[in-house]
Amino acid sequence: MGGVSEAPLEDAGAGLAPTGNGWFVVNVRDTEWMTSQSFGSGCMFESRDDSCPQFGINVSVLEPGRPNCLYHSEEAQEAFLVLSGECKLLVEGEERELKARETARASSS
Repeated sequence: MGGVSEAPLEDAGAGLAPTGNGWFVVNVRDTEWMTSQSFGSGCMFESRDDSCPQFGINVSVLEPGRPNCLYHSEEAQEAFLVLSGECKLLVEGEERELKARETARASSS
């Protein structure tokens, strides 16, 4: 990746997170994870020191019957991929059931 340096990764106790801009490689099991009683567990592959304002990937583990987040809208596209299990997607008041290996994408308006 020409012209872009490697971002340092550091463990602050919850897993590895980038501490600067640049490229990096990290395994999902080694990255920084957060847990919330309301929204389950997840990792974001970014940190306060290295945010991704144009593109981001999150991995979330949801408990049965629990939401992924509060209902909101995004300024850009957003996509969801169900790796295992199933979930309910709510978009503009419409509900859709998603099962393993199904994806949903919403374009910005």
